[in-house]
Amino acid sequence: MNRLVHNPKSISCLDFLFTTKLFDLARFTRNFGFYGLVFFLRTLSNIVDGILLILCCYYFLLVHFDLKVLQFNNLIQSLNVHHLFVSFRVLIVNNTVLNHLIGLICLFAIFKLLYLLRFNPKTYLLAETIYQSAKGFIIILCFAFLNYFIFTLIGRLLFSNEENFKTFFVAFRVVLISSIRDAEPTDNVIFGSISRGLWQFFLWVFSAKIIEYFLISFVVQKFSTIRKTHQLTDEERIVGRIFQTFWTYFAFNKKI
Repeated sequence: MNRLVHNPKSISCLDFLFTTKLFDLARFTRNFGFYGLVFFLRTLSNIVDGILLILCCYYFLLVHFDLKVLQFNNLIQSLNVHHLFVSFRVLIVNNTVLNHLIGLICLFAIFKLLYLLRFNPKTYLLAETIYQSAKGFIIILCFAFLNYFIFTLIGRLLFSNEENFKTFFVAFRVVLISSIRDAEPTDNVIFGSISRGLWQFFLWVFSAKIIEYFLISFVVQKFSTIRKTHQLTDEERIVGRIFQTFWTYFAFNKKI
C-alpha cells in the first residue's frame, strides 16, 4: 500500500479502471434500459458477471479511499502539522474488508472461468454440478448458519461471564473459529468446565463434521447423476472436431 501511495500512476490506473467499469455499466443500461438489465440478469452466468463487476468497483473505491487517507497523512507529516492527525481505525477495518473482497472476487472469477471453459467435458461437468447444486448449497448454508446461531445462543447462555461471549458478534466469531479449527485449543477456546468441553465437542461434531460430510455427499451424488445423464453439447462437438482435425493434420505431415 505504501508503494502505491508514492506512485501517482498507480492511483491514476485504478481511477481509469473504475471509470471504465462504471462507463460500461452505464452504457449497457442506457442501450437496453432497466428492463433489458433485468432480463440480462436472468441467467446465472450474467449474474456472476454482475456480481463480479460490483465487487471490483467496490474494491477500487476502498483502495482509492485508503490511498487518499495515506496521502493525506504523509502530507501532514511533511508539513509538520501537530494539531492534525489521521485515525487509522477505518484503514484497519478496510484492510479486513479488502482481504474478504479479494477472496470473493477470486471465487466469482473462478465461476466465470468455469463458464468460459464449458466446452471441456470435465469442466462442463464441474460447472453443471455447481449450477444444479445451487439451491442445495443455499439450503445447506442456511442450515449451517442456523446451527451456528443456535450454538452461539447456547454459548451466551452458558458462558455469559466470559469475555468472548459478552456480545453476540464476538460469540458468533468464536463459534466459527471453534468449528473451523476442529476444537484445537486456542486463546479463544478455553476448556474450563465440563459444560464448556461438551459444548465444544457437540459444536465440532455438528458444525465441522456432519454438515461437511453432508455437503460432500450431496455434491458427489449430483456429480454422479449429471455424469450419467450428460450429453455432448454443440461447443464440445465443435472443439472435439477442431482438435481431431488438428492432430490429424500434424500426424499426416509427420508421415510425409
